[in-house]
Amino acid sequence: MPKQKGKDKMKRLIGSLLATGLAVIGHSQPSPVRADEQPMFQMRLLCVTETGPANPVEEPPEGCTKFPSVDGYGPHDIVESKVQLDAEDLEHIDAGTDERTGDPIITFQFSGDAAKRLHRTTLQNIGRQLAIVIDGKIVSAPVILEPIAGGRGQISGGMTNTEVKDLVRRIRGSIKRTRDAKQ
Repeated sequence: MPKQKGKDKMKRLIGSLLATGLAVIGHSQPSPVRADEQPMFQMRLLCVTETGPANPVEEPPEGCTKFPSVDGYGPHDIVESKVQLDAEDLEHIDAGTDERTGDPIITFQFSGDAAKRLHRTTLQNIGRQLAIVIDGKIVSAPVILEPIAGGRGQISGGMTNTEVKDLVRRIRGSIKRTRDAKQ
């Protein structure tokens, strides 16, 4: 029974992560390296085929990569090889409280070209899942619910203060390690 409780908690977190639109930013080049060699922080769209999400048991279709999943997901998920967002694109992320509901939220900011790419990509991918990849593993795969204009948004819905703070801490830590590794 405790295992189901953990899965329910993760489903709440997954479903809520993009409730107000955290989404994707496009880069043009696909990644030529294996999943276990990826930088510490990336965001990629889950791979979709003509019949729906790619089957993680099969070999990934062309243009897609298999990543291990953690925190309640299956053993692997298939994501697009194209990196949608990386540590260089995210200007700010923080824990906060929704002024209307009092619920815990995560706020984020992208600027310049990243904000423009964010808007264009979210506009084109409403309803798709975005995998948050930390240290070569998918830690979450929320759904894009709406386009994000201006580069600023929030992640909300069904998370506790502790869950929000933990996710912000994990993302900040992975972004710092990613940026440090590039120097």
